[in-house]
Amino acid sequence: MVAPLLLLALAVLWWLELRRGEPTPVTSFAVDGSRVDVTYTGSDCQDGSRLEVTEEATRVVLTVRAWEFPTGCNDMGVTYRVSATLDEPLGTREVVDGACFDDRVGGYPACSAP
Repeated sequence: MVAPLLLLALAVLWWLELRRGEPTPVTSFAVDGSRVDVTYTGSDCQDGSRLEVTEEATRVVLTVRAWEFPTGCNDMGVTYRVSATLDEPLGTREVVDGACFDDRVGGYPACSAP
């Protein structure tokens, strides 16, 4: 009886980990008042994504997290869009790609821009 419950618990934890998503570099963004629209390139096998927004006094950090089906996939890139509403209008705050803070993505050319 314990083994099936343990297996179920492990399956749920595995599924939750998949849904956390990998940080994915932002291709472009547009801000209209408090609304921010982000474009990024993801996998053809993407299962979902979300946009995490961290608002600070001098900057807004946008982190796209995308996840794929846990099966093989081709290398075709697909353009996706996600949106969020800021608590306050952007104003003079800088927009920063949160994926650039992840070591797995840090070498991405957009992350080394001056």
